[in-house]
Amino acid sequence: MGLNYTRGSTIIKTTKNNDEEVLDDDETETIRGESRHPTKVLHVANISPRLTGHHVREIFNAYQLNKNNSKNEHRGIENVSFGHGRKFCRVQFRELEDAEYARENLDGGEIDGREIKVAFV
Repeated sequence: MGLNYTRGSTIIKTTKNNDEEVLDDDETETIRGESRHPTKVLHVANISPRLTGHHVREIFNAYQLNKNNSKNEHRGIENVSFGHGRKFCRVQFRELEDAEYARENLDGGEIDGREIKVAFV
């Protein structure tokens, strides 16, 4: 069973300020109950019931920082758990930076024909 993934536009809008990207809170959309502070755990909403833990790991592992660096072999996903009715899942990363990078790149993306929402727990 193959799943298609295409990267959609993210809902985070940034502006340039002294060559740094700054998050503009007034223009940011969030999922109800999302933590304002980044965590190692991501809540992934609107997933397909066909999605398995293997699929989630495969997709989210593609969005790691320094994945080819031999010093960072411990990086990656620590745990994947599915919610009631498999309508959402939670992905726990080993490193905070990987969770931030995955959220930034996967939020608003499409998996198996559904636009997913990714938020910090």
